[in-house]
Amino acid sequence: YSADITTEILQQLADGNRIERRTTSSVARDSEGRVRREQQLAAIGPILPQGAPQIVTINDPVAKVHYSLDAARKVAVQSPMMFTKRIEGAVRGFAPTKSAEIPDARTEPLGTRDIEGVQAEGTRTTVTIPAGTIGNVAPIEMVSERWFSPDLKAVVLSRRSDPRFGETTYRLERIVRTEPPAELFQVPADFTIEKGG
Repeated sequence: YSADITTEILQQLADGNRIERRTTSSVARDSEGRVRREQQLAAIGPILPQGAPQIVTINDPVAKVHYSLDAARKVAVQSPMMFTKRIEGAVRGFAPTKSAEIPDARTEPLGTRDIEGVQAEGTRTTVTIPAGTIGNVAPIEMVSERWFSPDLKAVVLSRRSDPRFGETTYRLERIVRTEPPAELFQVPADFTIEKGG
């Protein structure tokens, strides 16, 4: 499949002002599991990138490599793919601390619905940080909603609301359910490949 990704962040300030940010990117995944992502480099605080540079990455689990493409220099930095293992429970040698304890969390199913032409299964997780845990006078409640498409094996819509940071919405749009062109997952012929760490 291929799709556009929109991420919107809305932060309501105490004085009534609002901070709104919207970024767009694109993703493509082929039947072999190769993934290409393209996104514009966003502002970091007051620093604005010149010329709207684009970040392009290709993850290739078949060749077990990751490429970061630098279009300005026509260079592809190649590095081995990183595989991570999920760690359950406390890390050996380190006892869990009070601050590392998991707050009260409740997850509820939201059923199935059609999003952008694909069936997705939804869950809502509500996490409550009890009063006094981080210096908060009253409990803080964070709500995350996630819609996952088993067919695409991807999240097609998610929303996270946290009164400390605002609301973030992520969505796949204009989903095309055909095999993307093979050249999307290849380093362009006029690029030089550099080995990375």
